[in-house]
Amino acid sequence: MKYGNVGSSTLRVSKLSLGTMTFGTGPGFAGLRPKVDDRLAARLVATAVERGVTLFDSAGRYQDGQSRRTGTG
Repeated sequence: MKYGNVGSSTLRVSKLSLGTMTFGTGPGFAGLRPKVDDRLAARLVATAVERGVTLFDSAGRYQDGQSRRTGTG
């Protein structure tokens, strides 16, 4: 995995990120319907972390905030 700094800070993150816009069972966001349930989301996050991903794209609006909680029990 390749890493880089965020702007001019010393915070280093992976150059690849995992997007979570379709994680959850909410009403959808930007016309997209949820497609990733808790179980699959947990597997995807675990696999990403195992491969060195440290950057995750998540927003409170994605599935009414469910994308931030998915896979955490």
